[in-house]
Amino acid sequence: GIHMRLRYLVVALLSVLALVAAGCGGGSSKSVPADAVATVGSNTITKTQFNFLLDGAKRTYKARKTPFPKAGTTQYKSLQDQAMQYLVQEAEYEQKASDLGVKVTDKDVQDRLAQIKKQYFGGSEKKYQAQLKAQGLTEPQIKQDLHAQLLSEKLYNKVTANVKVTDKDI
Repeated sequence: GIHMRLRYLVVALLSVLALVAAGCGGGSSKSVPADAVATVGSNTITKTQFNFLLDGAKRTYKARKTPFPKAGTTQYKSLQDQAMQYLVQEAEYEQKASDLGVKVTDKDVQDRLAQIKKQYFGGSEKKYQAQLKAQGLTEPQIKQDLHAQLLSEKLYNKVTANVKVTDKDI
């Protein structure tokens, strides 16, 4: 039930597909602005975004009573790499969405969140908040992740909209 759903959200935040990792930086000679950790096309990934993810990871570890990896360790580096992969992938999705005219509004995110609250918590804000606390998650984290999910769904739908497969093709 909900445990799995929220765990999925955490996993989505922390251990993102490694596909784009290789593209990080891409050997471009473009300099990265002072407050940024990377540039992806015309987008910059800021230290604030990066720290937001790492802080979220710290809260999740704490909620699970798991020691957070110490700076300088392989585990810490791995966590940083995963955060970077996530942000790079999101930046790429945002650019693709922009190219294709795909948008995710705040209302889309609110609607999806309301749906989750209703489906998994019977509409109880109290139960929802208790679960967030138990998982070490914050609402901004959840909203960011829902935005990412909706964006990838809308992109997928847009890209596959005109794909027709006949019985013969199968």
